[in-house]
Amino acid sequence: MARQITILVIFLMAISGCGSTTPLVNKIAPDILKKQFKKNKQQLKKNVMVLPLVDYSELEPDTVDQATSFLVKALQQSPNMIVHQSKKNMFLPSEIKGTEFGMVTPARIITTADKENMHALIISILYPIERINKEKGIWPYKKDYTVFEVTVFLKVVDVINKGLYLTSSESEKISIPVSKGFSQKKEILDDKLLIKAVQKIFSLQAIKVIRKLAETPWSGRIIALNNNHVVINAGKDIGISVDQLFSVYSRGASINCYDGKTMEILGNKAGLIKVRSLSEKRSKAIIQSGGPFIAGQVIRPFYP
Repeated sequence: MARQITILVIFLMAISGCGSTTPLVNKIAPDILKKQFKKNKQQLKKNVMVLPLVDYSELEPDTVDQATSFLVKALQQSPNMIVHQSKKNMFLPSEIKGTEFGMVTPARIITTADKENMHALIISILYPIERINKEKGIWPYKKDYTVFEVTVFLKVVDVINKGLYLTSSESEKISIPVSKGFSQKKEILDDKLLIKAVQKIFSLQAIKVIRKLAETPWSGRIIALNNNHVVINAGKDIGISVDQLFSVYSRGASINCYDGKTMEILGNKAGLIKVRSLSEKRSKAIIQSGGPFIAGQVIRPFYP
């Protein structure tokens, strides 16, 4: 399976190099992904929000939108996710701070995603393009090249528990011959080549995200209680069915992170609930055992 996924990644990168944003899995190797997700066929879907690419390389706004849309379409090939592209006014790029350790995500953005019933939040940064000059070949056939290194850092935030599902930093190098009669300072990376490099990186990172979220247990939350009924923040949209059972967990310890966020640790199992009625994005359940429960408690599917 690992070899098959590696082959799939290579194909994804090849297609992204051609600027394709059509459904990648259907075009390349649907059988491979079907096998990859076969054991998760009955898995509840996760709502995933993708924020616009944070650009530190001075791309045109339309090009940034193109890159973000490519990532969204690549992720939409997973049968286990409902992928949403966030509204442009949800955050200011200046709020996302890149550091040598990755990026700092404001708690406000995670809270907003939580209110919209997201399970995961995907944030990416395109760092400033690094540029070096190199000679290639053997004398007397040596040629001068400008080598551009494109780096994208991506992280997937666990909206429910405020932790991290995944971080990924990937780079792509592009070598361009230095034209005669032009100074090396005039040799700049064309936006078309840059977006192809970003798409190659996103193709690789999309596979990592899909695999990670496929193997991660689905989690939801209690949002209200009414007598013996419990309302949870998921419904028909993610595949919940009537009579489905969920375990309810107490709140565990909280950890204060270096970036100011508080990560919540899953507590002990506190009881069991059974779904009795459904709407598109909500479900009403009855208490089967345990309790009392409170709004905010985490739930996970119960498998006897």
